[in-house]
Amino acid sequence: MASVTPNRGKDGQIISYRFRCCVSRDEQGRQKFATKTAKPPEGLTPAKEKKEMQTLADEWEKGIKAGKVPEKSQTFERFVNETWFPVFVADGTHKPTTVSFYHSMVERLIEYFGDKKLTAIKPIDVKKFYNYLRNEAIAKDGKPLSAATIKHHADLLRNILNSAERYHFIERNPCHDIPTGERPHREKRKVDFLTPDQSKKFLVDLERDAPLRWRCMMMLFINSGIRRGEACGLQWQDIDLNKRTLSIQRNVTVSSIKYAGGVNIGTPKTENAVRVLPLSVAVCDVLHEWKTEQTDGFGVTLLPRAYVFSQDTDPYKPMYPSSPTAWLKKFLASHNLPDMSPHDLRHTCGALLIASGASVKVVQDTLGHADPETTLAFYTGTTTEMLRSAADNLADILKE
Repeated sequence: MASVTPNRGKDGQIISYRFRCCVSRDEQGRQKFATKTAKPPEGLTPAKEKKEMQTLADEWEKGIKAGKVPEKSQTFERFVNETWFPVFVADGTHKPTTVSFYHSMVERLIEYFGDKKLTAIKPIDVKKFYNYLRNEAIAKDGKPLSAATIKHHADLLRNILNSAERYHFIERNPCHDIPTGERPHREKRKVDFLTPDQSKKFLVDLERDAPLRWRCMMMLFINSGIRRGEACGLQWQDIDLNKRTLSIQRNVTVSSIKYAGGVNIGTPKTENAVRVLPLSVAVCDVLHEWKTEQTDGFGVTLLPRAYVFSQDTDPYKPMYPSSPTAWLKKFLASHNLPDMSPHDLRHTCGALLIASGASVKVVQDTLGHADPETTLAFYTGTTTEMLRSAADNLADILKE
C-alpha cells in the first residue's frame, strides 16, 4: 500500500499530500521509490479527506506497477529531444520532408513550454498557448502567424502529448479537454491559378522565349499537374513517348537537418501519387526535342535511369526542386503574368480540368490527391467563365 503523508503550510494547515511507493529493487536489494504530490479535494471532512487521498494513492500505485502511470516526470524539451523526435519522428517511417517539417515547427513549442514538466502541462496552459499563437507569436517575416501555421503548431502539440500519453509519460493529454470550438482552425485558402487566357499567353511566351528544358518542364506542370518534386524525380524510363504516358514513381526533396540532410529521392507524397498519366501530342513532341538536346549536351547516350531534368553536370543527379520555382517567378515577372509557383501551375491544371467538365474523380486521379475531399476543397469554387457557361447552357436547355 502506498504511503500518504500530509504537507503543511506555515500556518499548519494541510496544503497537499505526498504519495510514496516502492517500484523496484536495485542489484543490492535496496528499494527504489516513486513519489507524487497531490492536492486534496475541497469540502471534505478531515477523516473523509484522508480516506480519499489514500484511495487515490493506491490507484496511483496500481497504475505505476501496471505501467500505465509515469514513475517520474521530465521536461517538455527533454521529452521532445530525447524521446519524441528520435523515436517517433526520425524512426525511418517518415519522409524526409515530414521530418524536416516537424524539426522546424517544434522549435516554437520548445521555446514556449521549455523547462515545464510534462505532467504539469494543464488544459489552461494549452489554451494560453493557443492565445499566444494568435495574438503574440511572430513569423520570420515579422508578420503574425497565419491560421494554417497556428493550426500546424496546435496539431503538433497534440501529436507530441498524444505520444506522451500513449506511452505513459503522462496520464492524460490536456489537449483532449479543450472544446472543439476553441481549438485553432484552418481558414479555407484561396487557390491561385492562371485563367484560361493567361494560360494560353504563358504557353505562347514559353515557346517564344524559354529554353527548351524549362519549356518542357512548365508544360508538364500545366498539362499534367505534377508536383515539382515529382518533375525533378522523373527519369527517362518513366516516359513512353510511343504510348504517350508518364509514370510518377519518385519524388525529390531537399533538407538541411541532421536526420534528413541533403537531396532525398523517395516515393511520391501519397499512395495515390504513384500514377500513370496520359501525355498530349504537344508535350510528347517537346519531350522528344529535349531528350535529343540533353543527349547532345552531355555527349553520351542517356541510360533509362538518367533524369529528365538533371543537374547541369551530371544526368544521373536530379535537379534541385528550388530551381524551377526561381526560374518560373523570374519568367512570369518579365512577361507581365501573375506571380505563380510550380504548385500554382498544378492548381491551374486542376482548375482547367474542372472548367473543361472533368469529374472530381478524374481530377483527383490526375493530381494524385489522397482523397476526393482534398480535390473538392480546392476546385469546387466557380469562376466568372464557369458561371457564364452554366447560364448559357441553362438558357439553351430552356429554349428546347
